[in-house]
Amino acid sequence: MAPSPPQAWKTALSFRERVAIVEHMFVLLFPHLTPPTSQPAKVTSLHNHARASLLELSDPNLEHSSALSSARAIEVESHEGSFSQEEYTRTWEAKLQELKAKCVERRLEARKPPAVPGSDDISNDAASQDIPHATDRGITIGRFTGCRHHNSGIFSDVYKALLKPMTLVSPAQFVALKVTTPSRMAPPHDSHREARILQRSGHKCVVKLLEKFTLSTSQFVMVFPFYNHSLDTLLKSNAKSTGEQMTGILQDVLCALEHIHSLGIIHRDVKPSNILLMDADGPAVLADFGIAWSPNDPESEPAERKITDVGTTCYRPPEILFGHTAYNTSLDMWAFGCVVAECYTDGHESLFDAGDLGSELQLIGSIFRKLGTPTLETWPESSNFSDFGKICFNNFPAQKWEDILPRAPRAITELLSELVVFESGDRLSAAEVRPPTYGATVYIC
Repeated sequence: MAPSPPQAWKTALSFRERVAIVEHMFVLLFPHLTPPTSQPAKVTSLHNHARASLLELSDPNLEHSSALSSARAIEVESHEGSFSQEEYTRTWEAKLQELKAKCVERRLEARKPPAVPGSDDISNDAASQDIPHATDRGITIGRFTGCRHHNSGIFSDVYKALLKPMTLVSPAQFVALKVTTPSRMAPPHDSHREARILQRSGHKCVVKLLEKFTLSTSQFVMVFPFYNHSLDTLLKSNAKSTGEQMTGILQDVLCALEHIHSLGIIHRDVKPSNILLMDADGPAVLADFGIAWSPNDPESEPAERKITDVGTTCYRPPEILFGHTAYNTSLDMWAFGCVVAECYTDGHESLFDAGDLGSELQLIGSIFRKLGTPTLETWPESSNFSDFGKICFNNFPAQKWEDILPRAPRAITELLSELVVFESGDRLSAAEVRPPTYGATVYIC
């Protein structure tokens, strides 16, 4: 029997909308935990609103990964078992209420007097063993023991483990295990494709895939060197970095982009949290190729019909916001420009603002307010975009980069004026950002 065609409402429901629903459930159920790190800005207001009213309904023993997995499982089950968007909404809302009721039961149970030793009641310690992250010993993943939860994404959980030395003279090292369930991943996420792309694009500035394996539970595991920091944590720490330090970090990212772009690979999610650092001085590597596109991978979309629902909120370039599906590596260069700008803004805030809920319209408005409202004359390629011209925007004048980033060195503002531009073909490539005759310090200080 031929498989049934996908239901129209499921096709129309974007991945970003499904992510927003998962995060919405997460903050309503578990407001005492940090919101998911993949798109924190989208749920900030919901998180704050829910904190006061639902805090006591939460289970304080749940760790971030378990909480996110619960919300994710509710959404996936509701999506797969519904025949309309209305039924889908009713289903996940009903399951949400059911899980909230269980949280109340756990709260009431926790208020009971402790069990008398020797009774038949199950101890709290025994019950906590159902939550892998609650143990001090960690969990076992394949041949790796003592794995401790580090962080989570929408479709992955990352654990930190100690890789035992093969010989007495070999040093021990920490590794990161990225655990995914491929059958539950939605495009453009694909962990098997991620592993294939990483195996083909080995470079000192690209995170190294040490090994991969599949568990009996059908979970797919990728093993990487463990990095203590990211550019995101460095910026948020407000630690003072010298121009030389920042030059080295951004130069490493450029080397990674130049290498993967030479292979036709588009990362599609360049942002500070995906730039990993051994320490504040670097070296840096580009990581998380979970939604990367490669012209040579059979699971990548056709080159002229790429998925536009990629990238993270404020790092998304304007062409995909207007439905352009034939984008190329210049998408990464816009995002890189946004990262550079973030390094030189007061408080290291993002260059553009998508609002608390990650609104594309708000992001477009933010871009237009700084770069000016484009026209077909100033943005020629937009004439080929399916969604350009459908909405009328206010006519904003372009701001000068010196006014946008008043404290940035002139070399930085000159660089951004050639990276963060509407016409994708006018953006500098990674190779052009660091021409051999000038060196990196001309552009990045």
